[in-house]
Amino acid sequence: MKIGAAAWGFRELLLEEQLKICRENGLYSLELGIANAPKDLPLGADNGQLNHVRKAYRQANIRLECAATGDDFMTEDEMKEQIQISKIQQVIDICSFLQIPYLRIFAGFVPLEQMTEKLWKHTEEALDECAAFAAQRKVVLAVETHGAVLPYRSGIRHVDTITTDLNSLERLKREIRDDILFVLDGANLAAAGHMNVEEYYRLLSGRIAYSHIKNFRRKVDGSIEPSSVGDGILDWTPLLTILRETGKACMIEYELPLSIREGCRESVRQLKSWGIQLEAETSSNSYYIGMPKRNGGNMRHG
Repeated sequence: MKIGAAAWGFRELLLEEQLKICRENGLYSLELGIANAPKDLPLGADNGQLNHVRKAYRQANIRLECAATGDDFMTEDEMKEQIQISKIQQVIDICSFLQIPYLRIFAGFVPLEQMTEKLWKHTEEALDECAAFAAQRKVVLAVETHGAVLPYRSGIRHVDTITTDLNSLERLKREIRDDILFVLDGANLAAAGHMNVEEYYRLLSGRIAYSHIKNFRRKVDGSIEPSSVGDGILDWTPLLTILRETGKACMIEYELPLSIREGCRESVRQLKSWGIQLEAETSSNSYYIGMPKRNGGNMRHG
């Protein structure tokens, strides 16, 4: 299987250190964090910074196939919505310049019980507008299945959003553009109370860009906290079957930055103990050269 790493747990490390950890653990790819955390590539990155990213991935022999950012389209305030759309469009431009095919985003984090038809309309229109912009730049948007995260006792809890409730997700998939894909995150579904990951896979079949593999551990007081692959609430037997069937890449998402090295190492160890062989993919130089020039070779911002 093609096993890489998601960006979130690396958010407090410089890119070179992120790539080093991936390399040490035999991971073939790393999501590039853009404008979502302290060490991410910023929106205003200049050509020097962008070329530095390209060089760092090439030197580490790690594939640059997907990026991730933060957003929330679930607002009834049109000005706030336009700010979110503008941000995503700037991130898309960065992805286009670096020839990153997938950009992972979110629909939003309003709990399902608080959704209104106006929020549905704004969310879907924003997704469609950004996807049209992305299509012109050969970038594909991938919406993560993610609940609303709320503080709960000594940890957190997840409640349903339109991307974790099965019926709502079916509506979203049906009503947005067909070229918008999804990132299947089984642990997020389980955290919101859905262990029937097979049904979500059947629903999204043909629209999955890649998957996240991670876990949440249940604490004594009923709250949850992030944990490594195999340690927690998720039933891995059906999920591993599904992940093999998709043939898509799987990104380890260990979410605790202070123990990211140990979390990645333990996740890889657990996968190997289940008989998962990490597909050794090397990045040929041809993947990184011949980047399209824009505006005389400079990035367009805004």
